[in-house]
Amino acid sequence: MNSKKILFFLFCIALILSYKASAQMHPHFHEIIYLKNGTVVKGIILEHLSDKSIKVKTEEQGEVIYKEEEVDHIVKEFYDIRKKGYFNLTEIAVGIGKTDASIGISTVNGFILKPHLSLGIGAAYDYYVTAGSMVPLFADVRIAFHDRRFTPFIYGDAGYSFGISSNNNDQLKGGLYLNPGIGLKSYISKKSALLISVGARVQGLQYHITDPTVSPTNTQVSSYYTMFVLRAGIRF
Repeated sequence: MNSKKILFFLFCIALILSYKASAQMHPHFHEIIYLKNGTVVKGIILEHLSDKSIKVKTEEQGEVIYKEEEVDHIVKEFYDIRKKGYFNLTEIAVGIGKTDASIGISTVNGFILKPHLSLGIGAAYDYYVTAGSMVPLFADVRIAFHDRRFTPFIYGDAGYSFGISSNNNDQLKGGLYLNPGIGLKSYISKKSALLISVGARVQGLQYHITDPTVSPTNTQVSSYYTMFVLRAGIRF
């Protein structure tokens, strides 16, 4: 199995595990229980008991049991999503290109300015199988098409990457970093969401190659990596 297949396999495993973990954090909805005495209760129905009663988990009172004869009707309501404010987005990413493959992690801190627009500043660590390790610093812009529970979006990252270490015993320097793409956001609570996206990454690289058999012995080589990138993460 080559390195690209291994990285893609690891990404799929991480994606499945992160989705299962996030799904268990919070359900996508809660029930609004209207009692016949006029009381309104918000919570999650845990189970319907054999004695014709329901067990409800509420934020204020914890687990409460109501007789079905006390209940007038029940309405299921999805969470209201966050409209504005600070956010943190942490993602894992796998890149697959013609000449190299990469795996990395990134974090973005920023603000939701409008329900459809967010701006942030991010940093990442990307390990390239052939080239080495890079640390991009970038600006992040995201535009959502609507503000429902499942929300498609487009994003764009632009910045500069710094070379940390080379796998070829050469002096590795970074360069221009671009990563536009599209994705889908699924809200898992009022303030958090699971994000999955695909995009294209352009990474500028500069090598200083030392070869005593040629003249000059120190040569700088510039190139650009273009990769197909899969991302998965959680925004808080």
